[in-house]
Amino acid sequence: MAGAAPGANTSYGSARKLIAAKAKEYSIVSSYKLGYRNREDITNLPAGVLIVGSQNALHNISDRIQIRQGYSVDGQVSTNNSPILSSFDFKTRFNEEVHLRAGLNDTGTDGKLQYRYVDGSGTVTWNDLLTNLTSVNFNFTTFWDSSETLRECLFVNGASQIQKWNGAIATLASADNTAGHIAALNATPTAGGTGYTVGDILTITTGGTGGTAKVLTLGGSGAVASVSLVTVGSGYTTGTGNATSGGTGTGATLNITTVSTGSIVVNGTSTIGQLGFYVNSNLSLSINGNTYTYTSTFGNTFLGINTNPSGEAVNSLIVQSVVTTLNSAMTNSDTTFPTFQNGLISVLNNQIYLASLTSSVVYISKVGSYTDYSYSTPRQTGEGDIETLDENVVALIPQQNFMYVSAGTDLWYNISFQIQTSTVGVTYEQVNVVPLKTGQQQGALSQAFVSHMKNFMIVGTNETTIDMFGTTENYFENPQQTNISDPIKIDIDSYDFTDGSIFYYRYHIFVCVPKEGLVLMYNLATKTWETPQTLPISRFYIVNGQLYGHSYESSESYQMFVGYADRVYPGFLGHPINFIANFSYENYGTRFSLKQANALYVEGYINSNTALNITLTYEIDGCATMKNFTINGSDTQVVCIRPTEGSLGKESLGKVKLGGSGTSSLTGLPPKFRAIPTFTNTDFYECSLSFSILGVNQRMELLAFGLNASESTQEAVAIKK
Repeated sequence: MAGAAPGANTSYGSARKLIAAKAKEYSIVSSYKLGYRNREDITNLPAGVLIVGSQNALHNISDRIQIRQGYSVDGQVSTNNSPILSSFDFKTRFNEEVHLRAGLNDTGTDGKLQYRYVDGSGTVTWNDLLTNLTSVNFNFTTFWDSSETLRECLFVNGASQIQKWNGAIATLASADNTAGHIAALNATPTAGGTGYTVGDILTITTGGTGGTAKVLTLGGSGAVASVSLVTVGSGYTTGTGNATSGGTGTGATLNITTVSTGSIVVNGTSTIGQLGFYVNSNLSLSINGNTYTYTSTFGNTFLGINTNPSGEAVNSLIVQSVVTTLNSAMTNSDTTFPTFQNGLISVLNNQIYLASLTSSVVYISKVGSYTDYSYSTPRQTGEGDIETLDENVVALIPQQNFMYVSAGTDLWYNISFQIQTSTVGVTYEQVNVVPLKTGQQQGALSQAFVSHMKNFMIVGTNETTIDMFGTTENYFENPQQTNISDPIKIDIDSYDFTDGSIFYYRYHIFVCVPKEGLVLMYNLATKTWETPQTLPISRFYIVNGQLYGHSYESSESYQMFVGYADRVYPGFLGHPINFIANFSYENYGTRFSLKQANALYVEGYINSNTALNITLTYEIDGCATMKNFTINGSDTQVVCIRPTEGSLGKESLGKVKLGGSGTSSLTGLPPKFRAIPTFTNTDFYECSLSFSILGVNQRMELLAFGLNASESTQEAVAIKK
């Protein structure tokens, strides 16, 4: 009985035979574990391999091919068409994230170093830290300042100086130019009085107003033995015997040792030190582009302000100023150091490694200092050093106990320290600079093309290859370079990697190729490449564990892989994502026989607003013919649409996902579809299937596909002589 379900009028055994027979009708592809390749001939690859022309397609952990997600603007929308050329992320002493980016304006004359700020409402802005820069090719590192007990960002950009910033930011509660703020109070009172209780608050009444102190300890008869300053007040002068009121006793007088003019008070109860500002040196801050120095701090107040800050608006940002130290002000016996062009900087064990892109010299600082590069003879533990390599330095990257250095186009070194004892019993620390065994063109492309990945370094080389660099199972002593980009060699060889970078995130290696408008992705779990992603990213950064990127097309930054549209911002739904998944040519087991087919099976998941375009290409480049089909996500004949399907126009924003279903799936996927387009047969030797989507907020995941291909009744044409 035609069309009967198994179990109706057929036995279980015959039903199994029917299923087996039907299964043989289609050559189904349902595994994509080789990912994307562009090396072999596209007619010589296994089924299910993504080939050249594919873009914005990802092979996910469930072994489906999906359209990549989009990106949304992080901060201000920009009309400046100049790229972000450098960036850095570091964490303060309190593990607060600080994000920096640097770029030029449209004319390339006004470079800016900016920091990311998030206000109390969650609004993100990128604010200027330095302006009027002629070079924004910064390199950065993180340094621990033991005198301030702060973690700092050090940076260089080719000038003969090192700059640092601690990332401290607060908001303004009030500011004044009033004289007589109490900056310091002697802990011992002039007179202790009688009858006081620990914790009493005493108001200082002599000379000024608003100054208070707290009773800390007592002597006999309730006499005050020690106090601490609570509020700084104003109008006071230094001196002893300042009368007080309040508390449970009488007769206590206090000794004001220091007063100052001007104050800047920050919002909140955290102290200036707790907010990460300097309290011992480099006492300078900025508000709305205006620079103020201060002489001391108390609680949440900066004191001793050099110019009148009272005109600054409440809730303005207070930012610690960048500190610049010229090479000429640093300690180094090398006569060329004052004019050395600091282009590279890194740190290992809190020793700074300083290099120039125009020199083969590497300077090493003393432990705990970024300004002292001096050393004794013989050199002692923790002192500075100078080393000269064979070619100009390109990149510095610490790994384990070594500082790895790439020089020229070919060379790699590692620098380490070893305690030695001379023949006369003198102990000293020897600096070992060891050339590594590498080949021609295996040096790093730039500092931005070296990064860390778990136990390895990842490197973009001059060869050009993308390498993993580190010890392997068979080579524990010497680090090895392993080329992982060979499966996409044709792509790699064709790209311009200028201004690019390499980055590791969640078991993926990301390679920015901004001149091409592409990001390449290597999946470490499957050891395969994804298709090229059309993303305008020059650098990546991480915010709260999520991936973000800086633009190469404008002064913008983005949250990556959110939604299904590109460059989304308030009031703009974004640009469409052009998804193309081209699969390798299939010959169904024989290259020399003609085949025939008149039906295609496609299975996957699709949103109701999505149109999936399918192209069946016969022979290479479609030289025989091409057939086109479209699967609409709203077609209930092929899509299992849930009864409460909620698309835009049916429900208000916020109730359902854009283009998604109002009923949540156990898998979090769109509705399932199965489609069998039929068509007139055209005999062929080999064919390829392509899937494409172009739209905003459209989503599809491809699970399986295949033709009902079989041997043709026609014979192949033979050449006769």
